Amino acid sequence: MFFRLRKAAIQLFCVVTLGLSASTNAENIAEPEVFFTVKPLVCIVERLGQSCKMQALFRWQYTPEQPLCIWQDDTKLFCTTATGKKQRKNWTVELKQSTVFSCRVNDHIVAKQTVEVAGLNPPQYRRRLHSDWSLF
Repeated sequence: MFFRLRKAAIQLFCVVTLGLSASTNAENIAEPEVFFTVKPLVCIVERLGQSCKMQALFRWQYTPEQPLCIWQDDTKLFCTTATGKKQRKNWTVELKQSTVFSCRVNDHIVAKQTVEVAGLNPPQYRRRLHSDWSLF
């Protein structure tokens, strides 16, 4: 009887110890640290629909040292290797409408930022030739 109880206690101890070490290992797996910004956030044109060419400042930081690429919608702008430290690069971009810039690692988007295109003058609408109502 004593040996059965001792065997059960040892088995329980092993199960608890393995369970705790498995949960500790799961907690030690760190998520990648990501920082990504694009400045300026707004590109101003005279009228909407016009092209906007601007010098954008890209800043990023990605913790695991891996190759990463900066994309403008579906177009790859440039690639570099993440160093774990903050990095920056000026890049000339041309926008016709609001655009999403993304930071991708192994073709997976890890961060993104939208740059809006705003117009100074509202679009011109055609004037109505007659009023909406009539007395007759």
